[in-house]
Amino acid sequence: GLTIFISVLGWFLVREAKQRHKRELAEVAEEKIREQKTLLDAALNNMRDGLVMYDKNSRVVVLNRSYLEMYNLSPETAKPGCSLRDLLEAASAVGTFGCDGDIDAYIEERLCGELGSDKVNDTPDGRSFRVVRRRMGDGGWVVTHEDITSRKTFEMRLLQLNSELEERGRLRSAELAKAQEQAYAT
Repeated sequence: GLTIFISVLGWFLVREAKQRHKRELAEVAEEKIREQKTLLDAALNNMRDGLVMYDKNSRVVVLNRSYLEMYNLSPETAKPGCSLRDLLEAASAVGTFGCDGDIDAYIEERLCGELGSDKVNDTPDGRSFRVVRRRMGDGGWVVTHEDITSRKTFEMRLLQLNSELEERGRLRSAELAKAQEQAYAT
């Protein structure tokens, strides 16, 4: 009887030690995952560009603070699990959804469009965003949003200045031609 008791006790102790070791490994792994998530969140939320990742069902997996700030969205509304439509309706409600306000057309283009796109979206409040969309292998997609308002304003100013310089050049050429005509006429 004692031999059986010692054998059972030995088996039980070995089993318990293995289970405790598995729990400790699981705890270490969970801590590593928490650390990695914290680092990833810090990286995402310190990006200048807005970022949103969608799953194959058009639901938000990840988004960063810059995206929320760009489109004046609250973290209670725009969060993982919400749909593309939810985001667009929220942006429309605060006046930051451009694309002529046609949410259905925008969604159709995004879901049925090419695998990747690089477009400029102008918002009703006068800002411009370069929106780059790339499909992922699992059917989802990642979208980055870069505020290019100041660049676009600068480009428009350069075009305006160029046009003014060309006009001045034409006027000056006309003046010189007229002066040359007068000089030859005398």
